[in-house]
Amino acid sequence: MGLVTKVKAGLAIVALFAALSAGLAIRGIDALETSMHGVLNGPVRFQLLAKELQVGALLERRYEKDIFLNIGKKEKQDEYYRKFQSVQDSNARLIEEMQQLSGLLADTDRDVAKRQLDAIRDLHVRYTEGFATVATIALGDGKVGSVELNAQMEPIKKTIHELSLRVDSLAQLARSAESQNTEGAFKAAAQRMHII
Repeated sequence: MGLVTKVKAGLAIVALFAALSAGLAIRGIDALETSMHGVLNGPVRFQLLAKELQVGALLERRYEKDIFLNIGKKEKQDEYYRKFQSVQDSNARLIEEMQQLSGLLADTDRDVAKRQLDAIRDLHVRYTEGFATVATIALGDGKVGSVELNAQMEPIKKTIHELSLRVDSLAQLARSAESQNTEGAFKAAAQRMHII
């Protein structure tokens, strides 16, 4: 076997190893991308929506208070009620999207999230319907004072408190589910790439 033949054989072996390494690297990157895509479109998205829902719940309460603080200022009250309604609609959509995404969580998280979201949806409806009744009074002729409006809010205060607690609890669950799923996705991808 001549020198040229040995060099060609050596280069062929090096090229074969390079192609094999490239193939394994592409396979590993693909596995990582698939795992991370599942996490980003599931638990991470769920967590982001939970944070948005927390903020939205606080905004609803803020606009509720702004309506009461601006008694006698019809234009301001109308502006704050429109803002309340906008956030209310946004929160309802967030809850709906989170209910769809909850199916992508791990089994135990999924069951808890679904129960929490069902309760949050029902509490949110009760709160917004109750507040709409009070807001109608507040937006009326302007002769009702804050003491009377606060008395009108009394029946839904427990609902508001429970809604806040449930939204916070859901956000905590979402953080936990996201970190568990992200860690699991990295481990699964690493195993497919034969790193661990």
